[in-house]
Amino acid sequence: MRGWRRLAFAGALLLAPIWASGTEAAEKKSGVAALIEQAENGNVNAQILLARRYLAGKGVTQDFKKAAEWFGKAATKNNPAAQVRLGELYQQGVGVDKDLKKAASLYRDAVRAGDTLAHIRLALLYEKGWGVEKNETHAAGLYLTAANAGLAEGQASLGVMYHNGSGVTRDYREAANWFLLAARQGNPRAQNNLARMFTKGIGVKKDLRRALKWYARAAKQGLPSAVLNLGLMHEKGWGTPVDEEKATQLYRLAAKLRGKTVEEIRPSATAGKISDAPLSEVQDAAKNGDPASRLELAIRLQQGKGLKADPVEAVKFLRLSASQGHAPAQDALGRAYAAGNGVPQDYVLAHKWLNLAASREQPAAAALRDRLTAKMTPSQLSDAQKRAANWSPPGTN
Repeated sequence: MRGWRRLAFAGALLLAPIWASGTEAAEKKSGVAALIEQAENGNVNAQILLARRYLAGKGVTQDFKKAAEWFGKAATKNNPAAQVRLGELYQQGVGVDKDLKKAASLYRDAVRAGDTLAHIRLALLYEKGWGVEKNETHAAGLYLTAANAGLAEGQASLGVMYHNGSGVTRDYREAANWFLLAARQGNPRAQNNLARMFTKGIGVKKDLRRALKWYARAAKQGLPSAVLNLGLMHEKGWGTPVDEEKATQLYRLAAKLRGKTVEEIRPSATAGKISDAPLSEVQDAAKNGDPASRLELAIRLQQGKGLKADPVEAVKFLRLSASQGHAPAQDALGRAYAAGNGVPQDYVLAHKWLNLAASREQPAAAALRDRLTAKMTPSQLSDAQKRAANWSPPGTN
């Protein structure tokens, strides 16, 4: 379930405190000019502080290139904190040309020095195969070191590895344990993942109220997926009374956070319906024509769960399943056209498939179809309705 993967690498991480003990006080006693003088004289802590200032534009004009230069000077003196920050810049291509191999090299140097954050950064590269040969087992080991050191980010990432069976034997209870440790430290990704497990009763006893609590905590920190999931809890009345108004508010917030429309992010009836069956079994069943397996494989491809995300390939399987008359797949295909996910956005085709799904007891499809209707011209609506009326399931005349 790769959809549970970590959030996009946040630039805010680059601003995290990294100075050695006593340096903050020294900075307060001197101005930027004095700090520059200290840095030019080879003071490593001053070099790091100055790099941070250029990165944030604090007291100086923001200059990513100069930030990289000063982190580089400190890194050459084997300062692990500077090596990690410079590695992040190379990983993102900020202030320097993007170079994942260089980032990996810097992270390795910091790992050898015992820096726990470097373990997390290097683990991600090995997990993804970025700049290094992919090695999920090595990634899991690096995450474990950081997790045992108490870093919530490492605990959350290790929980994902156990949940997905990546680099370790799949163990939902172990995943839940690591998520819980990270969640208690306030890690929103872990809180959201733990809530999902409580929602489904995977690795823990199903408990919708506890799921609601953890979703709420993650949502309060602005995690879009948690806001969306919390909205679904209120819409369905899971762990709380049904409150459609509250659900709508949360969907609007989630849409705003993601820069999308409510129609694009609103959960469908098929959202998240992925079995615990091995990927190979799902692929074989899909190849043999099972419509439900084709839908599941499409969802896995959309969300990157168990394999590389590929929305275009996902649509191929959605079409196969939808053309067999599988209503949930028709709903999902309609949503893909409505959002332009893997296909060009097309309200006519979206309306057609949602209309077909709605006629087969898919209420969420009917709701989205009706919202699209208000955006369509009379000509588009007529075309969509004709397409739906002329469609017939396989084996019929």
